[in-house]
Amino acid sequence: MDICEAEHLFHVTFDCTASLRTLLEALSAIFSRGVEFKLTRVSEEEAFLKVEAIDNSQVCIVKSSVRCRITSLVGEPTFTIDTSVLNTCLKSVQPHYSLDLFSRPRSSDITLRLYESIARTHVVNFHVSTMVSPGVQIPPLEDITFNFTLEFDAPTLRNCIRSCRETHANDVSFTIEVPKNGANNRGHVHMIVTVSAEGTCVSQERVFHSIIDTQRGSNGSSVIVTEHEEEVSWAKPDDLEKRFHGSFSINYLALFLKCIEKHMVTARLESGKPLVLTYPLGSDDSFIVLVLAPKIDGV
Repeated sequence: MDICEAEHLFHVTFDCTASLRTLLEALSAIFSRGVEFKLTRVSEEEAFLKVEAIDNSQVCIVKSSVRCRITSLVGEPTFTIDTSVLNTCLKSVQPHYSLDLFSRPRSSDITLRLYESIARTHVVNFHVSTMVSPGVQIPPLEDITFNFTLEFDAPTLRNCIRSCRETHANDVSFTIEVPKNGANNRGHVHMIVTVSAEGTCVSQERVFHSIIDTQRGSNGSSVIVTEHEEEVSWAKPDDLEKRFHGSFSINYLALFLKCIEKHMVTARLESGKPLVLTYPLGSDDSFIVLVLAPKIDGV
């Protein structure tokens, strides 16, 4: 049933477009085709605008959920739009503007109404045409378990990946090493997290002297903090045990990280499994996730 029919009408409001702008910048950078959006009610007054999209090569998946307020919402309507068009619309106004997103009967278009939420002296309306859904199945990810969770300062990781890409590297590798001795009296273990890449004329590695917070891990997962104030001493190579090593496409990582700004970004890693980057989008339960398949040796 088409979203333009009366029983599928929706009208939702985003009080600030900054989070939505971050999402659309990432989607338009990674996907060249239309992306399907879905509205899901979570309470009488609130809903999530959700995205699950996979690139044509089936190497990269982006999942996201952004909270919004409901004026009217029946069912779980979906619509597919060229995200570069939406990104252009949102860039035309300041990030603090509010956004009303709604459909109308007997039309497949959707309307974006952007306005300054206090004075409302400036209102911009966009009528956007929808597209046919790509109808691509997204593989389930909920059952994947990860032994390592890394917390990076987002600008630090972004600059690291950008530098690797500028040397014309195709892949970037993450390596996690741990000393054979145990935790200190704070329950912390000194970890060595290395991000490395082989470029055309230069290779580089960024070494993060990190700590594991053993009190925050659960179900066998370790939370590794790369930004901390604890003094750590260099561990001798002979005392290190490699716990993880994996390589991933640097292009998708660079495109994703270019669109985020501050805060922390979380990376989940496990041998032979995808790299999962999670970045918060302001309000509770709003986020964007990049899922990137690992490189296979010899391929």
